[in-house]
Amino acid sequence: MIDEEVPKVLARSGASIDRTAYQTLCRLFPHPQNAFQPLAFIQLLEYGGLEKLGLTYGIRVLPYGEEAKFDPAQSEILLSESTYFGLKLDKPRARFTFAHELGHAVMHGDFLKSGLEGRVPRRLYKRTTLPAYLDPEWQANRFAGGFLMPDPIMGKCVREGWSDAKIARYFNVSLQAAQIRRAKMAK
Repeated sequence: MIDEEVPKVLARSGASIDRTAYQTLCRLFPHPQNAFQPLAFIQLLEYGGLEKLGLTYGIRVLPYGEEAKFDPAQSEILLSESTYFGLKLDKPRARFTFAHELGHAVMHGDFLKSGLEGRVPRRLYKRTTLPAYLDPEWQANRFAGGFLMPDPIMGKCVREGWSDAKIARYFNVSLQAAQIRRAKMAK
């Protein structure tokens, strides 16, 4: 929903977000190519891999239409049952949803927690009034793309002339995600 209300977050460039995503990927998967193996994300969750980042995860009944969300008070990524089972089946949408919420946790966790604790006043803005670089949803989407299709590996794929379909299959993402990421790499 483009007109939802969100807090304005610290400005971040796309390149900065891509670096953060890759650094996070390397912390969770010391050999980043392992993240592209079947069921890598569900194994990460079930074997406590998020603890490396001080995070946990939970499966919850979420409000209608929500697939996942980050709870800054508990440093927990909450997944709907359908998203959790999507990760168990290695579905691209579930992987992107998880990576998006991981982006919120990594980039916005402290900021959101300070708002809950009253240390930083919380003001909400319509997303359409914020430039992308201040929009937490844009930032989390960019993070997800960089996490799922990291620059060093994606760049090699693009240089070797891989099609969007081949990129989507290799990284286990949707064709649309591959197309968007390729366009970002071209800039």
